[in-house]
Amino acid sequence: MKWGAIFGCAAAAALSPATARASLTLTDWNNTGFDLSYGSWIPLNTCLTTTPGYAEISGAATSNGGAGFDVIQLDLTGYTDMVLDARAVAGNQAPTLNVVFWDLDGTEARYTFSTGLLNTSTFTSLQASFASFSLDIAGSTPGLDLAHITEWDVEGNQVGTEQFSIQFDQAYVVPEPGVRPMLGIGAALGILMLLPRGGTPCRPVPVRVERSPAARR
Repeated sequence: MKWGAIFGCAAAAALSPATARASLTLTDWNNTGFDLSYGSWIPLNTCLTTTPGYAEISGAATSNGGAGFDVIQLDLTGYTDMVLDARAVAGNQAPTLNVVFWDLDGTEARYTFSTGLLNTSTFTSLQASFASFSLDIAGSTPGLDLAHITEWDVEGNQVGTEQFSIQFDQAYVVPEPGVRPMLGIGAALGILMLLPRGGTPCRPVPVRVERSPAARR
């Protein structure tokens, strides 16, 4: 993980400035992967690697990438921005990286980042406001209901054939741009000492959710 962005659990996080509302960590990908991939995406991702610091989605030259998280209900009321720390892997050819959120009434909204913003040496923080997400599928109630999020994913492009190889360090939401959770320097250095950079052997991405091609882009 990056020197400037060491995260613990939300309860242990301090804020800068001290008066700001706490950011909420969605995942730090620390020895954890994803809940699901997409059974309708052919070919499927061929590899998910987890480490004590980040996760990786990668595959064959025609693997366009995608995996995500199921949540019973995630309340993001009051949070305005989503931040994703990502890094390209050598060989990545996918031009875009998408973040997608679903709510309880079926709304699907996404934000598309250019992978040209990423490099292969350090993690880059990609930040987008929920207000700037585009609507893919309209649910029964207009707009993305941040109080009732049921799934969120990171993905490439289903209709593309480019190799998708991206590493993910952490994802979190903030109540306003520029507010990041931070640990005390002693705790942060202690965590850094415990983070080997090697990954676990490549293993298949779990497939639990299949969405119709019409629901993907």
